[in-house]
Amino acid sequence: KPRDPGFNHAWLLLFLLLTALSLFTHVYDLDKPSSCVFDEVHFGGFANGYLTGKHFFDIHPPLSKLLLAAVGYSVGVDPNAFNWKSIGQEFPPEEAPKFYYMRLMSTLFGAFTIPVFFLTCYELRFSLPAATLATVMLLFDQCFLMISRYILTDSTLYFFIALSVYTSIKFWKVDQITSVAWTFWGLASAVSLGLCASVKWTALGTIGAIGGRHILTVVATVIRTPKNWQSIALNGLHSGVIILSIIIALYLGFWVVHYELLPNPGPGDAYMTPAFRARIEGTPENKQGIEPLGILESIWEVHRTMLATNSGLQAEHPWGTYWYQWPLAIKGLTYWSGGQAHLYLMGNPASWWGSTMGVLLLVAYLLSHVIYGDARLQGNSTRVAHTGAFLLAGFLLNWAPYVAITRVCFVYHYLPAVYFAFLITGLMVDFLLPMQPPAAHGQYRPYGASLADFLTPKGLVCCVAMAAVTYCFVVFLPWTYGWPLSTAEHDARRWLDSW
Repeated sequence: KPRDPGFNHAWLLLFLLLTALSLFTHVYDLDKPSSCVFDEVHFGGFANGYLTGKHFFDIHPPLSKLLLAAVGYSVGVDPNAFNWKSIGQEFPPEEAPKFYYMRLMSTLFGAFTIPVFFLTCYELRFSLPAATLATVMLLFDQCFLMISRYILTDSTLYFFIALSVYTSIKFWKVDQITSVAWTFWGLASAVSLGLCASVKWTALGTIGAIGGRHILTVVATVIRTPKNWQSIALNGLHSGVIILSIIIALYLGFWVVHYELLPNPGPGDAYMTPAFRARIEGTPENKQGIEPLGILESIWEVHRTMLATNSGLQAEHPWGTYWYQWPLAIKGLTYWSGGQAHLYLMGNPASWWGSTMGVLLLVAYLLSHVIYGDARLQGNSTRVAHTGAFLLAGFLLNWAPYVAITRVCFVYHYLPAVYFAFLITGLMVDFLLPMQPPAAHGQYRPYGASLADFLTPKGLVCCVAMAAVTYCFVVFLPWTYGWPLSTAEHDARRWLDSW
């Protein structure tokens, strides 16, 4: 077996460099614009709801909104000083610095997604150049960066998705079942998945991919060691039940906290039944003696309302996009406009076009794997097939459901899927441009031992690709940070007529 240099100085250096770049790009000019950006009008208002105790309704679970409200409370936000009515509405000077702290919370979740992604590349046995390229694709993706810089819930979701993937991979790699490491990473995976589900239902694609991988791991182990199938199946069942129980417990727990903080009548009452409203203090139903719902009944009702409201959302929007447009970054979304300055949410063309190519190459490879079978594909090929199948499942489960969704969708709905697409790109770079031939007995040395790996043919290809990603990032910086440009300068950046 070739020597594994582990997380050596080269990996550590790039880890620190990428983390520092992520913090800088996320925090830079965070106080601009000093007015509402896109859905800040909703989530700032929801934070106010917690601070006043007035019941509100939203189509998403409460965790990220609770975190935003906690930051607002800790910095002394006055919920009566600003009404969060419209995009572009100027923040009151005395409240604006407090709102920037709320933005900072989202920003830090986004910033720390980058190092978690890089560590995931390491655990997936990427070479150093491939891991760096994949991470740079996420780091310099304008869509991911922009959505992480405002009072929104998306960056919280993406961080917990990243953490779920990382902790689950660590869990699967532990050889000794029931060891301390196995227990720790299993619990870490369960908690991460529970936090994912508690932010947005969008996380279900990632939860499905990880859950499916867990089941297949147990089945494969039973097939390899049929003599111990009962104990293996029982351990797999126990771990699955524990993980699922933790996910459900966390999810329900945040809903309980949500309703404990909203005891007063508010705008959300209009969506609910009289029996639900009867549990809220001061409502006519409460005074008329209508039998109120219990907490679990209330949670069940709000979920039915969330489903109905989601399906009833309008199907058209000026900036709405379709699932088949996202992989090619066909159309973005104007987040905010102020004179000659615009915030335009779009994917980095080099990152999104390149990752789409990576996904297509993986699909072609897996099809050949199915056709020719393991007899023709051994060693690194089999490893790539297993890892690629999981990553492709994560991509498809986060993207394919939008084929059937009729409500209006936006470009940012593709971000959970493109997270997996970036990982797929790194995987395919390693497969198509091996650093060295696979070792004997199917062993494969994945790790780069030094920065000199960037001087190899693979490393140089990765450097050229990173240069293309960086170039696109720099070109579209004015749209990322809202810098004013002339009409001609804006037009020069519209590479596609649909931008």
